[in-house]
Amino acid sequence: MISHMEPHAATAFESRCVDFGLSELGDSSFNEEQERGLSPELEQERQVMRPLQAEPAEHQIHPGLEEFILNGVYPKDSFQPAFMSLATTSAAQYLDVSEFPRNIVVTRDFVNTVSKVLGHVDFSDPFQKPVQWILSVQRNPSILIIVSPYDVQQLLTAIEQSEHIILHLFSPRINVGYKSLDSLDLYNISGISICRKVPRHIASLLCQFSGQLHFPSFEDYASVRLNRSRLEACQKEYYHSANRLLSDKNAFTTLRGMFRKILDDRTLGRAIVVIDAMDECEETSRELLVSFIDEASSAEELSNIKWHISSRPLSEMSGSVQDITSSTHSLLKLDGHDMSPSINRYIDLKMVQLRQKAHKKSRVDEIADKLRAQASNTYVWVALVCKELLHAHEFTWTEIVKKSPKGFGSIL
Repeated sequence: MISHMEPHAATAFESRCVDFGLSELGDSSFNEEQERGLSPELEQERQVMRPLQAEPAEHQIHPGLEEFILNGVYPKDSFQPAFMSLATTSAAQYLDVSEFPRNIVVTRDFVNTVSKVLGHVDFSDPFQKPVQWILSVQRNPSILIIVSPYDVQQLLTAIEQSEHIILHLFSPRINVGYKSLDSLDLYNISGISICRKVPRHIASLLCQFSGQLHFPSFEDYASVRLNRSRLEACQKEYYHSANRLLSDKNAFTTLRGMFRKILDDRTLGRAIVVIDAMDECEETSRELLVSFIDEASSAEELSNIKWHISSRPLSEMSGSVQDITSSTHSLLKLDGHDMSPSINRYIDLKMVQLRQKAHKKSRVDEIADKLRAQASNTYVWVALVCKELLHAHEFTWTEIVKKSPKGFGSIL
């Protein structure tokens, strides 16, 4: 290149190259300098997506919240389930928020952030409050109440004196390097010296609602994934049967299949199935239920499932369900327990109501004597007959008691 230059220009160019430390024009540093000179300058400008303009909602203390803190009386106007408060968010477009457990609830001031009605088009995502303050109930640690900073500020004195609730400071784990705070023991405020531990599955629900990005353990991840898979399996059967699920002649078969899929899940671990008052089932359904329990309780692969069943003695109860010789079965009989004092007090109470309708008072005493004689230590039988008497005319009372079958089994 220098050979094509004028002598004086070539000399000046060589001198300038020496000043910059270039020994030869083919040096790589020279090429790099040229590239830097020619490369375009890039400017980055951060784009900020700001939420829609909206008027802030007026702060309000949830009705009954202060009384609940001081006296432990749960408000009549019950709290909203936490996951239901996400119904106006974009997440509700992909998940049915009504399917989530309702152990965690929120106050009105936590939910209401703006006065504008949101949902469908204008989602409330930008206006969600972070989960920071949580109330747990001393007598029932399975219930958590998420409150707003305003709730805490206004009711802090009551919380400090309360013997019924504990205020916890909480923050979701959004970085893997942070310590998990879902044990709710970082900072507590209460008038109680000993705080009961929050169950693990409730803490896991709290993490899901608050937006925690990292699971504290593989067991928590497996639990969330498992609950979702079980729900999807049941949903598949439900949507297939639609409105016929409970009314179709094959309803029990469908429900039994759904339940058996849950029991067959090997990740379920130990579980207890509680069936109360089985004798109150309709006869055909009861026979099918007894057959299913007989099959499931005897299955070796379901040895992790324990069955607790309460019922009056039934003739159709299969041998294996009542077989107390089995090492896996036990039978507790309460037939010898005398219920007559309680039943008689109940009859006396109902006779006071019946006497107010009666023109012939002696007929009421006659009815009371017949009820006591035919009760057979069965409270439900007396309750059903008294209910019918209170809605019938006086001249039919004696006939109603006379025709009522003795014992509860014949009424069903």
